[in-house]
Amino acid sequence: MGLDEIGAPTLEAEEGWGKERLVKVVKDAESKNDIAYYEYCVREDKDGECNWEKTYTKNAQVGTTGHYYVTFRAVDVEGKKGKEATVEVYVDNNSPDINSFKVIEKKETSIKVLTEAS
Repeated sequence: MGLDEIGAPTLEAEEGWGKERLVKVVKDAESKNDIAYYEYCVREDKDGECNWEKTYTKNAQVGTTGHYYVTFRAVDVEGKKGKEATVEVYVDNNSPDINSFKVIEKKETSIKVLTEAS
């Protein structure tokens, strides 16, 4: 990394599918100047354009169903933008479709069912 370059931050996000996903900067970008803030974007296409948004909390929450790429970069006090770091997140807020449901065994304190869902 050159003297004027700003490195990429290290990101963390939960793996797998969930109702929402939080992406966090867990290690700050390296820079000769202080970091003023971070910018992030959420996009469906890894190579698509970013609509950058500022964050001072160093995190982004994704809650709409889909597969996304979340990218962060640091901006230093001089306004220089750093290298980007990207993680994938998967969000699923859709209820399953129940195709079949059958009671297999019924006891006083429990019930066993067989279900098929998609």
